[in-house]
Amino acid sequence: MSLKVNLNKIDVFNVKSGKLDPKVSKDIESILEFETVINDYLAHLSKNKASVASLLTNDLKEIGKISLGLPREFSIFSIFEHLQASGAHQFAQLVTELIDALEGNRLYSSVILLRAMFECTCYMSYPLDKSTPKTADAFRLMKETKGKGGSEKYDQVLLDVYKIATNAYYSVNTEIGTVNSAAKFYKFSESSGGKSSIHINDTIRSLEKLSKLPLLEHYDVLSEFSHPNYASRLLVIEETKPINEFLEGTQYGFNPNETNKIKFQTIFSEIILHVFQLFFASNQRYKKYLDLWYSLFEYAEMNR
Repeated sequence: MSLKVNLNKIDVFNVKSGKLDPKVSKDIESILEFETVINDYLAHLSKNKASVASLLTNDLKEIGKISLGLPREFSIFSIFEHLQASGAHQFAQLVTELIDALEGNRLYSSVILLRAMFECTCYMSYPLDKSTPKTADAFRLMKETKGKGGSEKYDQVLLDVYKIATNAYYSVNTEIGTVNSAAKFYKFSESSGGKSSIHINDTIRSLEKLSKLPLLEHYDVLSEFSHPNYASRLLVIEETKPINEFLEGTQYGFNPNETNKIKFQTIFSEIILHVFQLFFASNQRYKKYLDLWYSLFEYAEMNR
């Protein structure tokens, strides 16, 4: 993983033209401001290797021995640690590859990587957004019982959050080779029901509602340009020249002309900016969410 990126070196971001929409120019300026954020983020991941413990049992009595008597809470905390750590490293790989592709003017590859980053961001945010209100209810109920929990309402809230977490972490539509998510699906209550997969469109709709950004529209654009169709072929054209009154010559390659760079800026700069904004905001929300659960274990430790 590259530990340093330089957004200012990306040729497609440095095209200056009076024809460029002022909003597009402003979006590009905002994208370039993320250089320090991305570099700090990559440096942090490199320095602080993620090592997250995984439960190998769903026996609450056994889990309770290592969780200060809070086995269900610890199970939820553990899964969300995995969701955050895996999402963080998936995004890190993708963003470094995206920047490398943009530096090489590989615009088609860039769109495919951007689409993956978009999906990663929406999917990572989904279980957090669904769980946060319910988790607030859990802590409110915990406060009402002076840290003892134990009410039917509290039990149901924990069950709801646990199901959201496990559905997100073990979601897979096809059992491929040794990837058998059902075998890893641990339930701490039979009433939690079976595992269900999460569709990417549900995650996009959820984050669109929360962010008030046109994310479904963004995804339609990314998907259209990712397919090997007319739209995506525009991303591998260097230039076109008339041959005669009946023919036009098309040069394909890795050096798009200024017109095609402007097209790329116009179509994708807002999407890139929104992906950066949403991912790093989600990453901060994960930190606060995990700290909230961790505070519960600290409280239990103090009151042993």
